[in-house]
Amino acid sequence: MAKVKGAAIVDSVRILRKHKDEARRHLPESLHHYLAERVLAASWYPSEDQIPLTRAVARVLGEPEHGFYEKAGRFSAQRHAEGVYKHLVQAPDQETLCRRALVLWSSQHDTGKMEMVVGDEGRVRVVLRGFAKPSREACLIASGYLAATFEISGYKDVRVQKQSCCVDGAPECAWGVSFSKS
Repeated sequence: MAKVKGAAIVDSVRILRKHKDEARRHLPESLHHYLAERVLAASWYPSEDQIPLTRAVARVLGEPEHGFYEKAGRFSAQRHAEGVYKHLVQAPDQETLCRRALVLWSSQHDTGKMEMVVGDEGRVRVVLRGFAKPSREACLIASGYLAATFEISGYKDVRVQKQSCCVDGAPECAWGVSFSKS
């Protein structure tokens, strides 16, 4: 079974706990245990729980799901940059940032391999292969996470564009990221 680190779901769980009654209406019953059990950032949880938890947060907060997943990815990156992963997103150059971003993926997921290929100045291609739980929502979360990671690292005009997706039958999910340093 594919796993995700608690750090990737703990903020969703916190929000849902603040709105327990409403959360119960939006969460599958099999996930109600998150409303009572402690979620540890360093522990592993089923990957299949991440999207329903995030979807429930959108509904509890009255946010339209369209656009919310990318926003959730950005929020996660910001939270990680303030905490235990702070040293990984503070990179002096794009190549170092790219290498460290790979560490961020593997620190959060036990399946899939993320690779970054540095292109021309201000461009990278991010490829995710072998992720056990691909979904449009997961890709949107990743898009937001990538964008925020580059922004937190001091890059400007960051644009993330989805290039291919496993959900559409592609062999890998890929994003093009463009940015400027000034």
